Amino acid sequence: MNTNFPYELDEFQKKAFEALENENSVLVTAPTSSGKTLVAEYAIGKALEETKRLYYTAPIKALCNQKFRDFSKQFGEENVGLVTGDHSIRRDSKIIVMTTEVLRNMLYTTSGVPEDLYCVVLDEIHFLYFKFYIVSTSIKSIKYSKKNLIIRIYFDWITIFF
Repeated sequence: MNTNFPYELDEFQKKAFEALENENSVLVTAPTSSGKTLVAEYAIGKALEETKRLYYTAPIKALCNQKFRDFSKQFGEENVGLVTGDHSIRRDSKIIVMTTEVLRNMLYTTSGVPEDLYCVVLDEIHFLYFKFYIVSTSIKSIKYSKKNLIIRIYFDWITIFF
């Protein structure tokens, strides 16, 4: 995966990229506008490079719609789909943007997680009610948020970089 950018990466981005290269889970917590999305975009690039799937989740449909439009422009419309409670566009695409609720419902079905799933990105995870949404799975996840508190919740099962 190309990591040549026209600017210097922050240390947390370098460590997150390295963790993804080593097939580790990543939790990124950083201030707003500090470059967390770049880690998600790197994961999307890796998934496409390896011809695998990636699920990008957000807690609200408005953010899902925004990311769907952004990622469709960035990674090609043919590669990006959208699944929310009331919309489904290109649901067989390699990159699926969905609400977190849709992901939760998928995990409880008999089909579960596809074999070719590279990872799941949970954006704005601090909006979630944890007792309801945390599901024990073996999938690699990237979780990022502005709330450092979340680190305590995931500390025992995810690699953490600051």
